[in-house]
Amino acid sequence: MNTLPHDKIETSKENSMTESLKFLSGGGEMGALMRAYNWQSSLIGRADKWPQSLLTTLGILLNSKFPMFLFWGSQHVCFYNDAYRPSLGNEGKHPSMLGMKGEEAWPEIWHIIKPLINQVLTDGEATWSEDQLIPIYRNAKIEDVYWTFSYSPVKDESGLPVGVFVACTETTEKVNNFHKIAESNNQLEFAIEATELGTWDYNPLTNKFTGNTRFKDWFGLPHGEEIDLSIGMNVIAENDRNLVAQAFQRTMQYESGGLYDIEYSTIHPVTKQERIVRAKGRAWFGEDKTAYRFNGTLQDITEQASARKEIEASEAFNRTILENSPDCLKVLDREGRIQYINFNGLCQMEIDDFSTFKNKNWWTIWGSENEALVKASVDKALRGETAQFTALRLTAKGIPKWWDVVVSPIGKPGEPVQQIISVSRDVTEKKKSEEAIEKMAAHLKHATDSAGVGTWSLNLQTQKLEWSFLHKKMWGYDEHRNDLTYEDWHKLILPADKELAFKRVEDARINHSFYEVEYRINKADDNVIRSIRSVGKYYYNDKGQAETLTGISVDITEQKQAEEKIKESEERFRSLAETLPHLVWMTDEKGKYEYASSQWEKYSGLDPLKEETWQQLIYPDDMQTMMVTWEKSLITGIDYHAEARLKNKQGEYLWHIVHGIAIKSKDDKIVKWIGTFTNIHDQKIKEEKKDEFISIASHELKTPLTIAKTYIQLLLQTFEESGKEKKREMIYATKANASIDRLNRLISELLDVSKIQSGNLPLHITSFNFDEMFIDTIENLQHTFPKHSIIHSGETKKQVSGDKERLQQVIINLINNATKYSPNADKIFVHISDCENGEIKVEIKDSGIGISKNDLGKIFERYYRVENMTGQFQGLGIGLFISSEIIRRHNGKLWAESELGAGSTFYFTLPC
Repeated sequence: MNTLPHDKIETSKENSMTESLKFLSGGGEMGALMRAYNWQSSLIGRADKWPQSLLTTLGILLNSKFPMFLFWGSQHVCFYNDAYRPSLGNEGKHPSMLGMKGEEAWPEIWHIIKPLINQVLTDGEATWSEDQLIPIYRNAKIEDVYWTFSYSPVKDESGLPVGVFVACTETTEKVNNFHKIAESNNQLEFAIEATELGTWDYNPLTNKFTGNTRFKDWFGLPHGEEIDLSIGMNVIAENDRNLVAQAFQRTMQYESGGLYDIEYSTIHPVTKQERIVRAKGRAWFGEDKTAYRFNGTLQDITEQASARKEIEASEAFNRTILENSPDCLKVLDREGRIQYINFNGLCQMEIDDFSTFKNKNWWTIWGSENEALVKASVDKALRGETAQFTALRLTAKGIPKWWDVVVSPIGKPGEPVQQIISVSRDVTEKKKSEEAIEKMAAHLKHATDSAGVGTWSLNLQTQKLEWSFLHKKMWGYDEHRNDLTYEDWHKLILPADKELAFKRVEDARINHSFYEVEYRINKADDNVIRSIRSVGKYYYNDKGQAETLTGISVDITEQKQAEEKIKESEERFRSLAETLPHLVWMTDEKGKYEYASSQWEKYSGLDPLKEETWQQLIYPDDMQTMMVTWEKSLITGIDYHAEARLKNKQGEYLWHIVHGIAIKSKDDKIVKWIGTFTNIHDQKIKEEKKDEFISIASHELKTPLTIAKTYIQLLLQTFEESGKEKKREMIYATKANASIDRLNRLISELLDVSKIQSGNLPLHITSFNFDEMFIDTIENLQHTFPKHSIIHSGETKKQVSGDKERLQQVIINLINNATKYSPNADKIFVHISDCENGEIKVEIKDSGIGISKNDLGKIFERYYRVENMTGQFQGLGIGLFISSEIIRRHNGKLWAESELGAGSTFYFTLPC
């Protein structure tokens, strides 16, 4: 490990101080160096005097495995972690750079990074750079180093940026690799040009391929565009097309290994020049074993192939045909007995030993279902005729295969046939593909019919229209009609919509693109007007001429009618909103304002649809609370409630209450938000005066109550010492003591309400074990409720950050309520659910009198008491209000479920 200079080593006292700072614990080599550094003589002073923002940032930096760097303070003092250390190399800046001024640490690049630091500290916005070249001094020299990094502001306790946090990754190796790849590609292109190869690249998903200039010149194809596979296949000599197609299909099967190597002839479509080429390539497969790419090279071997053909011409005809054929070839005698099977035939038919088939009747291997057909083909060949079969099924070793078979006589015309040759081609994959296509077509038809989608295809030469059953029904035609034309289609379109529809279709033909258009039709069978959405595309021949127009149509009448109803509803809403004295607003599902009533401009003189207006209208101290509540409503969909002060034309800030509700679709998705701002300024002023009075009165009552309780305690002690003589006095004193306790609790609750209303309810946040706090609270409460048993279940085993005493107050309030409103029950059930989705959930359930639906939504309001309970149960109805405020300020949620006469369950959640 590198070490710091002696003058940077701290004293033992300083070491002891540093070790007490938890943020420097761990951190690997850099953590050790920071603990050993003499910060007292540094630019930023002793570590125990550092601000919390610096301590927090360094704690994150040291414990991260991602390369991080920090510039701190006006001198941009340098810090970095172990992950950043390798990028500094050897014989460079490490470790002397620790605690150094930024300008002295990075003299070679200060002109580059200083503007970035200034930008972040000035604007308070983060920056991002990717693969940027920033040469640095390391390994005893200046090296070209590439970086991907972000500069972010670090703010102090007052919210001002005081440092720049750098998260970075050295990408030198990646960039150099890119350069090497580019150089390799250049070398590859040079090699291809030098060897005079054509290159091609086929995309199975689009059925199109591209090629270099030489490839397209050989095939007579246009430059600079993708070519349909069928166009390229048409250039291949007719005799070779099947061979190439079969090789292509085989290569595109995962089991083939993807290798492709074939020779064939091409005929230039313009010059008619014949060329023999050798194609070598490879298909690439995804995890689903489907080919996603097929590419390779093409070599002109015309001269070599011609020479080879001259040699092959001198060889025996039978050997050429039999041994080199890719098909399964068999030679039969006049009785149809097998005399020879070529190698490919043995392999394709999975014959291990030809001797077992020698002199066996050929039809026996085809099975009894084909025997008569095969026998007839032999008889036909003996008469000098050729017989053909398509997709003849044969099962070999339990595996079915399909074959195209040609049976021909061997011999000179007019002479008796002595031998017969059978050529069989394995078309199993083709058969499976056809079956798959048929199955897919059936599935597609079912899917489109189920989805209410009509399909159609128009032959542009004959103007004949092929419609699916659903499409005919959509237009009001008989489903059995097969004589429908283009005229039958467009004559039903309403005249007002024809021009736009025809223009979209014509634009698609010119631009070779899809078109989408909506229009109305007058149905043929009942003259009912329906709205249709149609999507289509032209298909062209190899001459670029449009041959067919194919597409789908969907009846969107109900959708259009729904849209009109929504439009009408919005217009009614806006008309109503303009008559209300409230400030009415409407946003989209993301909170972007779409509408504001005219009352806004009358009140403020500003346009509320402009984003900057809100910064001018809302009182600054109210803005943060409003936005936090609004963001929570946008995410959860719960109603939006807040209070804020709005500035009027006269510059006065008046209190308003804002309510917003989510408008949802049938599938429970938010589509809009609608709400109002209502002036509550006079009511607010009255409440503030009332709260001020309550606060003063509560403080004044505390002192005499404390004195009274002291005297009551002395009386109780005296009565206890007197024994039975003072039994009646003892009862009265105990009741008086309980009344004083209730009054004290009431005064404390009133003080809490006053603090909540003034925004001064303090929270003392600590980290504590929630289970321990909860169990202690329940055990203490159990002694005060001898008639009720508190049944506790569940646990969380989590540390919670919050005000422990205030959260105990919530639990006490909720259990007090449960026992108070369950006079005839003897059990209260409490359950804790472990941390799920970032929350702890607590349930407190009773079997008491319950709460009606009308009251359930109001029980957390200040001073609200259920009417039918007034006088029956003690209290002012503020315990639940205080509890809800405490939970809300802990970023949790408090709610209740209840039914009159069937008990209540209160829930609250806390972040975990």
